[in-house]
Amino acid sequence: MAGIDNAGKSSILHILKKNYSFLNKLKPTKGIERISSKILGIDLVFWDMGGQEQYIQQYFDRKEYIFNELSLLFFIIDIQDAERFDKVLSYFERIVSVFHELDQSPNIIILFHKVDPDIEYSSEIKLYIEDLKKSILKIASEFKIAFFNTSIFKRWSIVDAFSYSIRSLFEENVAKISDYLKNWADFFGATSLLLMSADDIVISEFSTESESASILDQYVDELRKIYSSSQKPVEIKTNGDFLTLNPLNIKDYLLYLIKYTNNPNVSEEQFTQSIPIENINELEDILSNFFQKA
Repeated sequence: MAGIDNAGKSSILHILKKNYSFLNKLKPTKGIERISSKILGIDLVFWDMGGQEQYIQQYFDRKEYIFNELSLLFFIIDIQDAERFDKVLSYFERIVSVFHELDQSPNIIILFHKVDPDIEYSSEIKLYIEDLKKSILKIASEFKIAFFNTSIFKRWSIVDAFSYSIRSLFEENVAKISDYLKNWADFFGATSLLLMSADDIVISEFSTESESASILDQYVDELRKIYSSSQKPVEIKTNGDFLTLNPLNIKDYLLYLIKYTNNPNVSEEQFTQSIPIENINELEDILSNFFQKA
């Protein structure tokens, strides 16, 4: 996880782990901080790379150790720090050059961070993001790159980016799970579904169109909070939108199926019927294979 100083790298990790009380205590990361975490039963190791000038040069002096055999690079950009965008792009370009030198091709996840609720629709912020995307794609055209807007005030934005990063490493298994979601969408009359873990990581998702996916995303945190309190399936109806969250126990995994529809022709009876799992053994094998490979 890289970015210049004050980009918000450490706060992202704490928000992901729900360590909210740490946010007011955070100090600039000195050098590299190795952070281990267990999510979905997967042992993950994050390298939080401090962004001060004196440390950045050290990374490139030890490039064979720091930048070799990476699965993912999270590169964090403070979207509110426009005066230092040139410095940010210069740092990113140096990293990409090292990847070329070491013949490495990790997936790259760009987080435009601090896109906070009060500025996310600002025309200036949107312009910053579009310009940065163009520059980044020009620098790293040979790499697989995904972009996300994130904020510590919208935890789901961080969870969504992190979930994508895991799925990007196991696309074959994710595609198989997505086939189940597509069939379930037809069965329920849902326009958007996602399957997530008890750790809030999205394993797979399916939508008939992007607007439905966006609306569902807005309600995920609320649905999870309600379920955490009640430990019962959740239903929300508002302004023609209908959303549900249902726990789903498959083998040793506690998962949540979250559904959304705004189709007035879909009845409540259809939308809330039991989840159909005709080939449970096959789905268990797919999930087990996904977690074991991860």
